[in-house]
Amino acid sequence: METPTITPSDVLAAEIADGIVALAKLITRLEQPHYSNASQVRGARTVSNDFIISMIAMVEARPEIAALGTFDVDEAREMMQFNGAFRHVADRVDALLTSIVYTMESWKADVVRDALRTYAIAKALARDPDSGNLINHVDTLRRDLGRTSGHAPSELLDPVEARARDADGDVPPPLRVAADAEPGQAEAGADAAAAQ
Repeated sequence: METPTITPSDVLAAEIADGIVALAKLITRLEQPHYSNASQVRGARTVSNDFIISMIAMVEARPEIAALGTFDVDEAREMMQFNGAFRHVADRVDALLTSIVYTMESWKADVVRDALRTYAIAKALARDPDSGNLINHVDTLRRDLGRTSGHAPSELLDPVEARARDADGDVPPPLRVAADAEPGQAEAGADAAAAQ
C-alpha cells in the first residue's frame, strides 16, 4: 500500500490545527454545542446584559433575595467579564474562518476558470479528425463536469468569453476560429486563444 504524499499544504494545515487545539485548551470553560441545552442557549440570547446587571444590583442590595441562593452574583460577573473579553476573540476567529473559506473558494475559482478555458479549446481541437484520442479526454471532462450540455456556467468565464458564449454558443470567437480552421491551423488558433 502506497504511503500518501504529504504536501506543504498538509504540513501547514496540521501545524495550524495543532495550534488551534492548544489555544482551545487555554479556555478552561470551553463547551461544545449540545442539543440538551440548545433551546436554553438560544432563549438567553434575547435577554439583555442590562437585565443581568440589574439582577446583580438587586441581589446585593436585598439580603432576603440573596438568601434564596438562586442567583450567584460572582458567577454572573465572571460570565460578563468573559463574554466581554472573548467577544473580540470570537470576532477575529470568525473573520479568520471567513477568510480561510473564501481563500479556498477563490483559489478554486481561479483554477476552474483556467480549466474551463482549456476545456473549451480542447473541445474545439477535438473536432479535428487528426486529434487522435483527444476526444476521449474531452468526453471524460464532459462527464466530470456533470452537465449534460457540457457548457460552463457564464459566471465562471471571463466577461468577454461569457458574452460571446451566451450570444453564439459554447465556444467564444477566438476558440471558434480554432474549431473552424483547417486541421493544420487548429493548433495555432488554439494557441492564440490560450495566450489571451
